[in-house]
Amino acid sequence: MFQLAFILIGAKAFRGKWYIVAGLGVALILLGLFVAFGPPSHALLIAHALLGTLFLSNGILVALGGATAQDRSPLRAFLKSGGLVLMGGLVLIAAFWTPVALAVALGLALAVDGAFRITSTLVILFPGWRVVMLIGGIEILAAPMVALGWPLSYETAILLATGLMLALFGRFLLEFGLSFRTLPPEFSILNLPYFAGRGWYAHAPILVGDDDPEDQNRPPLTVYVWTPAGVATDPERTLLMDRYLAAVDKDGSYSTGHSALEVKPDLYISHYPSEELAIPENMNKLSSLQSLADTTQKGEFHDSYEGDVDWWCAADVRLEFPRYSYRRLLAFWLGYSQDSTYHLTNRNCSVVAAAGLDAALEGVLAGKRPWLRLLSLLLDPDLWGAVLARNRATAMTWTPGLFHDYARALGRVLQPTKMPWITRLKWFVYRARLSARTFGRKGKHA
Repeated sequence: MFQLAFILIGAKAFRGKWYIVAGLGVALILLGLFVAFGPPSHALLIAHALLGTLFLSNGILVALGGATAQDRSPLRAFLKSGGLVLMGGLVLIAAFWTPVALAVALGLALAVDGAFRITSTLVILFPGWRVVMLIGGIEILAAPMVALGWPLSYETAILLATGLMLALFGRFLLEFGLSFRTLPPEFSILNLPYFAGRGWYAHAPILVGDDDPEDQNRPPLTVYVWTPAGVATDPERTLLMDRYLAAVDKDGSYSTGHSALEVKPDLYISHYPSEELAIPENMNKLSSLQSLADTTQKGEFHDSYEGDVDWWCAADVRLEFPRYSYRRLLAFWLGYSQDSTYHLTNRNCSVVAAAGLDAALEGVLAGKRPWLRLLSLLLDPDLWGAVLARNRATAMTWTPGLFHDYARALGRVLQPTKMPWITRLKWFVYRARLSARTFGRKGKHA
C-alpha cells in the first residue's frame, strides 16, 4: 500500500525526509521482535489487536474494491468481505478470551492465501511461478499446524507469525527509506529496486527539470478497456475467468480483451501481438492459458483509438484522468516502444497500460504536506481497492479486467467522491443485496 501512495505523492516529497521512513521501519522491526520474543501477556494483546485490525481492514478492502467492478457479483464480494470482517471481530473479542480463535483465523488466512497463490500459478505459468507455488504450499502446510496448535502452542505460533509480519513490513520501509536517500533527483520512483521484479518498469522516466506548464492544458489522459466478457459474442459466464482472464463465446472463440491509453492528438499506447495467439480447439481454457503463458512473439503498436475501433470494436470502458504528467508518460512510451516484442505475461497490452498509467500519475498528489497526504491515502478505501488489483496483478499478470479495476479505483482516489467514507461502505452493502449485473457486447477474437 505504501508503494502506491509513494508513487502518487512522488519521490521528491520524501527524498529529503528519507530518515523518517527508515525510522518508522526500524520501529516496526523492534515491535515485531518484542511481539515475537517479549512477555507473552503483553505481546498477545498486541498480536490480537494487529491481526484483528488486519482482517477487518482487508474485509473492507475486498468490499470496496469489489464495488469498483461493473460486471462482478456484489453478493459474492460481500460474502467474502463479510467473512473477513467476522474473522477480525472474533480475533478482537478473543483478546479477552482465548488465543484459539486467533490461531484458527490465522490458519484459515494462511490456507486461503496459499490456495490463491497456487491457483494463480496453475492458471498462468508466469515467470517465478515456482517460487510463488512453493510459498503457497508452505502456507497450506502451516495452516493446520497453526489452527490446531501443533507442534507449537497457540500462543507461540500467534506471536511468531505476528512478529514476523511486523518485522518484514518494517524491513520494507527501512529499505525503501534508504533507497530514497540514494535516488538521484532526475530518477523516477519507479526506478527503485522494489519495482524492478518483473521488468514492467524497465523504461521508467529519467527526467531533468520540471514539467512544461503548457502540458496542463492538454486533453485528459484516457484509459480504454475492452473487457473479455464485454467484447465476446454471447460469452459463456464463468466465475472470475471471464472477468479477469478470458471469455469464450458461443462459437468457442476466445476473447482476452485489450487495454490502451491515449492523450489526443498524438499519443496512443496500444500493444498487440502481430498474430493472434493460436489456441487449439481441443484444449480447455486452463491448459490453453498455461501453454501460452510463456509465449514470446513479434508485436505491433497501433496508431489510434479510431484505428482499433475500425479493426475490432469500440471499448466498453472509458475512463479519463485530468491530472497527470504528459512528459513522464511520453518518456516512458518512447522507451517502451523501442521494442515491439509481445509476451503474454510480461509485455502485454495491460502491462504497458498499467506501467504507463503509473508513470503518468507519479507525483500528481505532491503538495506542501506530504505526510498528511500519505496518511489520508492510507486511510482511503479507494486506494485499498487499487492496491488489491495491483497485488493480484503482481501475483499473476496484468489483464484488462484487473487494469479496469485498478484504473477505476485510482480515478476515485484522484477525484474523490463527496460521499463520506462510512456512506460509501453502506452504499456497497446496499448494492450487495442486488442481483449481479452482467453485460456482453459483440466483438471479435483478440
